[in-house]
Amino acid sequence: MRQIKNLIVLILVIILSSNLMNAQSAQTVVDTITIPVVEELKEVVEENIADNNTKVAIEETASEKTELELTEEKNETTNAPGAVESTKEIVEVKEIRVIAEKVVIETKEATATSELNKEMVEEVMKDKIEEEPVDDTKEMVEKEKLSSGAALHIIHNSVAGFHPVFLGHIGLRPKLDLTFYTVFWTNPSFGTLDQGNDLWLETGVGLGFKTLENKLFINPSLGITSGKFLSGGNQTLLAEGFVPSIFLLYNDKRFEFEFYAAHYTAARKGGDVTKDFLLNWIVPGVKINSKFSVGAYYEQFVLTRITEGESHSIYQWMGGYAKVNIGNGHFLRFAAGKNLYKDVGASADEFYKFSAFIALK
Repeated sequence: MRQIKNLIVLILVIILSSNLMNAQSAQTVVDTITIPVVEELKEVVEENIADNNTKVAIEETASEKTELELTEEKNETTNAPGAVESTKEIVEVKEIRVIAEKVVIETKEATATSELNKEMVEEVMKDKIEEEPVDDTKEMVEKEKLSSGAALHIIHNSVAGFHPVFLGHIGLRPKLDLTFYTVFWTNPSFGTLDQGNDLWLETGVGLGFKTLENKLFINPSLGITSGKFLSGGNQTLLAEGFVPSIFLLYNDKRFEFEFYAAHYTAARKGGDVTKDFLLNWIVPGVKINSKFSVGAYYEQFVLTRITEGESHSIYQWMGGYAKVNIGNGHFLRFAAGKNLYKDVGASADEFYKFSAFIALK
């Protein structure tokens, strides 16, 4: 009997150490082990009762008496040592059964906890995978963000006249573009006035940087000019000058701002007189709504160097502008105001400037 008890205790220890066992498997193991043992113990008890010629009736009595009280009454009546011993064995078997059931419950709880932890880990890993796509997915997303496009900016003002500008960009990275432009200066005074040829041409390339959540665009460029406006002389020269420039554009839901500065520097000498110029403008504005905006307009054109003569400002415009946003990147803008510098006879007291921006792609 003691060997059987030791065997049962050993089995219970093994069951307790297996916390990761599946709850259904644990229940099956306990039932498989404990039920035969209990049956064997019952047979032993019955044999002991028969050997001692003791008849102990183990039945459930009235609800106010427990099984232990009934056993004690039987033992006092019969005074049979074997009956007492057998009753103790039955109690011990019941205690073992209770312990086994407790082990099953604890094993189920441990298994449930393990399954819950597993589900939580799987959920976290799933979220992590969604937040951090694999390298191939990242590359695909970045490629989708890269874009290329072109636009035509038609400009006409009271000094330079009609000069359309072709603009384009090719996406290199999500925040970086390769930009290029060409300005078709059609004013005949920039070439041969009486014949209307040797017209001035400006073209360049640059880099476009997007920052502040794409609200600010910074575009430094380097261009070259062909013609005779900077180099002087009587005929067209290729790459007669170079033009470093910077263009800034800020745009949010309420404000817009535009700044441009370019220095035209003579690189070749075609005649006795060469010239350098500075062109710049500043355009801050406020959006009335998604379609209309208004603001201030300032533009200056300065002769910074001349072979024979002194530098001076050709015009300084100060006024306002009104802008209509058509949509899809298209807009119309009209600016007008006063000329603050009036010493040059070619400059009028007032100015106007009209521009139409047409996005081609």
